[in-house]
Amino acid sequence: MKPVSGINLVYGENGAGKTNVLEGVYYLQGLNSFRGARRGDLIQHGQSFAILQQSVDTQEGVKSAVIRIDVRGVGALVNSRRPPSYADYRHQFPAIYFSPENYNLVDGSPALRRQYLDTLFSAADPDYAQRLRTYRRILLHRKAAIKRQPSSSALLTAIHHQVALSAERLTNRKMALFSRFKKAFSGQEESPCGLQLKMAFYPKVSYREEMFQRLQKEFTGMAVPIGPHRDELEFTFQGKSARAFASRGQKRLLLFQLKLAELAFLEARTEEEAILVLDDPFSELDERGVSRLKDILRTRQAFLSALTPDALPKSIDVPVATFHISSGVLSSP
Repeated sequence: MKPVSGINLVYGENGAGKTNVLEGVYYLQGLNSFRGARRGDLIQHGQSFAILQQSVDTQEGVKSAVIRIDVRGVGALVNSRRPPSYADYRHQFPAIYFSPENYNLVDGSPALRRQYLDTLFSAADPDYAQRLRTYRRILLHRKAAIKRQPSSSALLTAIHHQVALSAERLTNRKMALFSRFKKAFSGQEESPCGLQLKMAFYPKVSYREEMFQRLQKEFTGMAVPIGPHRDELEFTFQGKSARAFASRGQKRLLLFQLKLAELAFLEARTEEEAILVLDDPFSELDERGVSRLKDILRTRQAFLSALTPDALPKSIDVPVATFHISSGVLSSP
């Protein structure tokens, strides 16, 4: 597959493997699957590992990346060097995935929306990723301490100090990034769609001190029901809960606006143009959405899937490469 700098259209019947191709492209940018697939599911049946490679023009020059996936983990090299972290890798290769039919982010569990924010902010800001890793690691230490010793132990008290401090640092960074992300979301144009971050813990004075006191006095079991890992992202439409009151079309509009904001936010943070990975993007967009997407496609490299090679609007004046896929075999007609 030799992509062009404009639109790369992968077409074929349902089940032919279009989404697998897009998943491979996206994995090369973010080291994760937009479908939440396990590593073993990304490896060809009968093989022990998979290799993905790419060469990308960036602000710093051409960067070559090689990814190796096996059931034990993922290894990455950029210009033959191992990046300091996954977050550093993602920061170098921003990418946006969009499918008009993916309503899980609105309708699904809070865990999906928490994961969405953590993934986005980690890709945009390696410092956020580091704070998130530290916070999660300390929570695991707390669980281990509770298993080994009584809740009144000096060790657990020390860990609670660490949890509270780490939670405060992560929350401060999250709020700063969310403020910028919400500005990108709300600043596109007048829209009935809204975005809110509902904190799981609102301290009266000191986040660190109050969280420590509650950990010591109220939460003696394994669960920690307050802290940044319990914050909730909420979507609204005309001021009401989108999950409860928005129609399918309204949710589609909300998700498209969210992706436009994600694009602006990521590119501002990374100072690189994001690669677009779009699964049948024109199937459910209205005329206005199609027009806005066409403007974006004129200026960025994109990988699209569709049933037929004529799925693109005729007015898109950019280079297009088409690839046909059948039974998992990709060819250039």
